[in-house]
Amino acid sequence: MPFDKIFAPLRDQKLIEKVIESEKVKANLSSDAEVRKMLDEARKAIEMQVFLKRAIEKYITDDKLRPLYTQLVSKFKGQKRI
Repeated sequence: MPFDKIFAPLRDQKLIEKVIESEKVKANLSSDAEVRKMLDEARKAIEMQVFLKRAIEKYITDDKLRPLYTQLVSKFKGQKRI
């Protein structure tokens, strides 16, 4: 693929991002109620994801999964692959 066909759209996208970023800064949305509400909701969702990930990692370990894996593998021994 020619360089110009790749470069031009990427350049244009970057320029658009810079313009939007500049306008966003001018709008001073950091204290906007809608923005704060969305950030709070996002923060809660992220905190729940991290909590669940850590809880799962705490109780589901390789040592606990290995016997189950071995049991499942033994059930499929001798079966033909399709």
